[in-house]
Formats: sequence, structure tokens, C-alpha cells
Amino acid sequence: MVDKNTLDIRYHYICEYIKNGRVSVYFVPGNENPADMFTKNLGTIYFLCFRKHLRIKFLDDKSSA
Repeated sequence: MVDKNTLDIRYHYICEYIKNGRVSVYFVPGNENPADMFTKNLGTIYFLCFRKHLRIKFLDDKSSA
């Protein structure tokens, strides 16, 4: 478990990076967010689209030999 002081330090560190323009934060709608395939059960269409976007391929038994 992370204590409150550690969280405060991390929060302010990240805020400083954003303020200095070293990191950009922007909203990504769920229906356009490939990371959702790692956190949610998606329908086939979204799953295949995000998988293609991330260039994830499944290997069958023949290709893994």
C-alpha cells in the first residue's frame, strides 16, 4: 500500500511535468481507446479493431513450432 505522502509527491511531480509541457494529457473516448481491450469485455467489432490498431496477432500451433 502506498502512503499519502508518496501519492502527494507523485501527484505534484506529474502536475509539474504537465505544467512545463513535457507531458500532454487529453481525453480519449471509450469507443476509440485501444487500452479498453485490456480492461473490459468488448464486442467482436471493437476487439478486432483495437487488436489491429495495436498490431496484436495470435499465433496458431503451426507458426509457433
